[in-house]
Amino acid sequence: MALRIHNEELAPLRGSTVAPVSLKPVRAYLSGRVCEVATCQTVLSQYNDGARCWQHESAKPFQIRVLPVRPLHPAA
Repeated sequence: MALRIHNEELAPLRGSTVAPVSLKPVRAYLSGRVCEVATCQTVLSQYNDGARCWQHESAKPFQIRVLPVRPLHPAA
């Protein structure tokens, strides 16, 4: 059985725009800031609220927020 593709199916998708989920602006800081470590010249992102680059920032604990795919302990 042959499958016939119409030109309409190859046309670009048509649709409408969707309003953003959040209208809250993204917080930005001064651009051109440099890492506070004296020997580092890394320019920080304007979205980085810290004073150090990722290499010199102290390690922080984090939690993984995913559910396990299978039970941790098999049923007895």
